[in-house]
Amino acid sequence: LNRLEGTAQTYCVIRGEVSDLAGTCKIGIPDMRVNDLRIQNVKAEMKFTQDNVSLAELSADLAGGSMGFKGKIELTDGEVSGYNGRLELNNLDTEKFVTALSIAETPISGVLSGYISVRGTEFRPGSINIDGDLRLADSRVRIDTGRGTRAAGVVLASEASDRNSLRTAFIGTVE
Repeated sequence: LNRLEGTAQTYCVIRGEVSDLAGTCKIGIPDMRVNDLRIQNVKAEMKFTQDNVSLAELSADLAGGSMGFKGKIELTDGEVSGYNGRLELNNLDTEKFVTALSIAETPISGVLSGYISVRGTEFRPGSINIDGDLRLADSRVRIDTGRGTRAAGVVLASEASDRNSLRTAFIGTVE
């Protein structure tokens, strides 16, 4: 992260005894930048009690599309006892997103839409359940083998037949 710029409007209501606090916090950011990525209409609402913390809404417009997230963490005696969340992406331009964040030059470009859901009872490998459906439309792939061989083309279709295999139809050129 090289640059973060924007103005946030916040509103919080907290009530109750110290041993039993509850509340709601809302954040709005009309326009912001993270590195070179412009993000607009950022809205977030978090609710909390002694028993849970929920992100009722997190949404933003970015990279030619939009994203949204909702989730909840259940607490028992101050410890995480369960959680779930869902990230939704709509028409996100992957090349614009990755390049603007200065993560790297992306070899895959296209428009990403779909969702990813997570749930579980612990935050450790093997105990997190993840499922989803992500689609990359109008996609292009650049491959550089580092040996002077390059390929570029269009991904026509991609299908996962199980967790360990992916079939892809690709039309392009190899130099």
